[in-house]
Amino acid sequence: MKQRTMLQKKQGTGFVLHAFISTAVFCALLCGMMAAFSVFLCNADFPMKLVSPLATTAAGVCLLAASFLFGFLEKQKGLLLGILFATVCNLILLGISFFSNGMTLNVVMLYKAAAVLCFGAVGGYLGMLAAEHASKLKS
Repeated sequence: MKQRTMLQKKQGTGFVLHAFISTAVFCALLCGMMAAFSVFLCNADFPMKLVSPLATTAAGVCLLAASFLFGFLEKQKGLLLGILFATVCNLILLGISFFSNGMTLNVVMLYKAAAVLCFGAVGGYLGMLAAEHASKLKS
């Protein structure tokens, strides 16, 4: 069985820059996705009980893409970085929800947060794998 080697990289401001770039991509994707989702809801007869799961899926897909980028840029510890990135994004989104709506924490919100964490973990891991694959193709 072939063992994976961790790519070594320089420490420094690269991590902060990669986190900032991934966060900017997440915010841009989420704003675009929610805007498109709003237009769709205004123009279609859509059951209201499906709005919340679809919004969670939209946030998860945006987080998957952003954590993929973060894992790809960092090239190591993709699963851990994806989970941490998703946790920070979850806390920010939950904070915004609490302050704007005065919502109370319930079990459904925790399930949604766990689902979004899974999206982040998968995205970070796939990004790291893609970076390893790209580096092997270069050499």
